[in-house]
Amino acid sequence: MTNTSDGSLISKTPRVIICTDFPPLDVIPGGVGYGPAEKRCGPDNIQSTVRFLLYSNEFGVEGLLAASATLAGIANKQNLLDILSLCDQVDENLRKHDIRYPTTDQLKAITWNGTNRTWSQAYQNIPGADKDSEASEGQARSVFRYDFVSGAVLVSWYRLFGRCRIL
Repeated sequence: MTNTSDGSLISKTPRVIICTDFPPLDVIPGGVGYGPAEKRCGPDNIQSTVRFLLYSNEFGVEGLLAASATLAGIANKQNLLDILSLCDQVDENLRKHDIRYPTTDQLKAITWNGTNRTWSQAYQNIPGADKDSEASEGQARSVFRYDFVSGAVLVSWYRLFGRCRIL
């Protein structure tokens, strides 16, 4: 670990932003024609995110980004907050094994809401004036940082679960 100009520490672990089109916990798998559109989606993003959280001690988590999910095209940060609330039941036990696990409160503080209805949009229609979101602002703060004391460029890597066109 190295001190930065603002007094924080530079971790030797990779800094990551997780972008996921995370559905609600009561997702209807596949969603082939039944159930409300806001619940129809593949469950693989829940599975990928839970697996990531089990390995989150190996990374410097910079952000969890809720992208447009489900057939309704809704980006819902609450879906991620719901899984983090469930993780809160076990995160103290995880820290008994490795103190590098982030707390649930730390992860909730860096969970951002993306833009709705990006799933089927052409890439050129997503970014632009008046289209900023909590997620785009969080990414802008986190992607590149320069520390003037150490001379380190702090770069974030992205891990995309699903079709995250808002990146």
